[in-house]
Amino acid sequence: MNLSPIILFVYNRPLHTRQVLDALKLNELVAESTLYIYADGAKAGASADTLKKIEETRNVISTVNWCREVFIIEREQNYGLQQSIITGVTEVVNKHGKVIVLEDDIVTSEFFLSYMNDALQLYQNEEQVLSIGSFNFFATDSKVSDTFFVPIPDCWGWATWKNRWHLFEPDGQLLLDKLRQQNLITKFNLEGAYNFENMLIGQINGTVSSWAVRWQALSYLQNKLNLYPKYSVTKNIGFDASGTNGGADIYSSLIKLPAKSIVVNKLPLVQDKSIEKKMIAGYLKINRPGWLSGVRDKLKKLKLR
Repeated sequence: MNLSPIILFVYNRPLHTRQVLDALKLNELVAESTLYIYADGAKAGASADTLKKIEETRNVISTVNWCREVFIIEREQNYGLQQSIITGVTEVVNKHGKVIVLEDDIVTSEFFLSYMNDALQLYQNEEQVLSIGSFNFFATDSKVSDTFFVPIPDCWGWATWKNRWHLFEPDGQLLLDKLRQQNLITKFNLEGAYNFENMLIGQINGTVSSWAVRWQALSYLQNKLNLYPKYSVTKNIGFDASGTNGGADIYSSLIKLPAKSIVVNKLPLVQDKSIEKKMIAGYLKINRPGWLSGVRDKLKKLKLR
């Protein structure tokens, strides 16, 4: 198998970065893989403590030969997460044709690389498949197949191909206009379960820093599919106010981790309506504190059988 390169984006979280790399090191295919690490530069006026943590992070990424070969790109200026990801993914995917993407708070299962590479290989010629996801908190019960499709791309450990990533549209306003023109806002907002439209508006206005909401809008506009596993092969450890996006960890208790390699079989290129119902219920759960009573009523109104 022609293995995909991995990209890791880091900044000023040495302890998180160490956990991510230590976990990646346990993966079955790591000794055969290539890793690119993009280390962002300091913001203007950064404190002495932040500068120290940036230096400590750079020491972590350079201390061990984490993969078969490692390329480290240390930015002199601060790109910020969304520009770092857009730029870095574009550079690597243009060179290799496909890419697996991690951030400095995404800890992987030991089966992460095998799942990602198997899925990239299996669906490489299926252009309706936009990306491969790894973090699933909403469809984990016994009725769920080993893998499934949903319209939302993952951003907590994901993969894609060059000809799909080139579809990425940086103009958020253009995406929003098209979503409205094509009457896709209700679907984009998961039937009211989560207001992604407001997130996209925030990105346009500069109050939200997100590359992922634009990738997601593109997926809806082009009717793309995104593969996910029943058992999550990543976990987010960034809910501690140490990064750009913090807050309470409401996800870890909802995920199930695999005990063995995930079997990736070719699926029909359609969205399973039962999975779509579970996705909506999952986003209702994380979005609303008093979720239980509202979920049943909401799902009864949806024609997703």
